[in-house]
Amino acid sequence: MNLKLAAGSVTRLANTTAYAANDLLANHATAGSVVPIAIAVARVMGGRGRITRAALLKSNAVLTNAQFRIHLFNQAPAVTNGDNGAFAVTNGRAKGYLGSVDVTVDVAIGDGAQGDAACDIIFDAAAGSLNVYALIEVLAAYGPASAEIFTIQLDVERP
Repeated sequence: MNLKLAAGSVTRLANTTAYAANDLLANHATAGSVVPIAIAVARVMGGRGRITRAALLKSNAVLTNAQFRIHLFNQAPAVTNGDNGAFAVTNGRAKGYLGSVDVTVDVAIGDGAQGDAACDIIFDAAAGSLNVYALIEVLAAYGPASAEIFTIQLDVERP
């Protein structure tokens, strides 16, 4: 078994507009311009494996209402709304929805904060790809920092 720490990041908009519960946290305010977070998890193109832990790191040390859901897909999904709109995808099942993991960011580390959660998500990367794709849903009324950076780290087991 091969173990890997895989990561991908998103920088949210340069504003401090608060999120409501169930909003999308993304890189763009326009749905068609949102880029899901690509995370290289497979050893070979179209490879498979198991995600056993997800961590969420953010560049702001504030912990108030820092509760998030990471949704994972084996292809990049299309979203219905942009950043700070209601979380919705238009083709989730067709894009290989793999599952989700809820993460509470509860540890301030001076120049940021982080949290993690165990999970058990099996993935098959799409043919010709090493990636899974992630979208972040905000679970509580969260007040972000301007241009805050969110990094998803996945612990991956690969055959």
